[in-house]
Amino acid sequence: MSADEIAKLAQLKEKGLINEAEFAAQKAKLLGPGGHPPSGNAGPVSGKSRGTALILAIVPGGIWTWAYSMKADKIKFIVGLIVSAVSGGFGIPLVAIFWIWAIIDAARRDQAFYDRL
Repeated sequence: MSADEIAKLAQLKEKGLINEAEFAAQKAKLLGPGGHPPSGNAGPVSGKSRGTALILAIVPGGIWTWAYSMKADKIKFIVGLIVSAVSGGFGIPLVAIFWIWAIIDAARRDQAFYDRL
């Protein structure tokens, strides 16, 4: 873990293989923000979660899961929004297709996808 890596860096510094600035930079990189090692259970980096995306796909109607992941799904959201807006009573099957597509799309993605948003 970080303590072992910092100890190895200290040994490299003592041997003269790295200077003080390199040691400090590598140590800060290992410790992360705030000078503390990163926690293993810190949760998603972006604050977005797969569970929320699935709920947004199922409950209010599919396209809102794409609004949630707008950074990656802008085109899907815009097309879905247009289809929903102009379909009126004639496009119920088409809206249902978008809804099912959004549920499948959200279900197939892992948490790592949402962490990158």
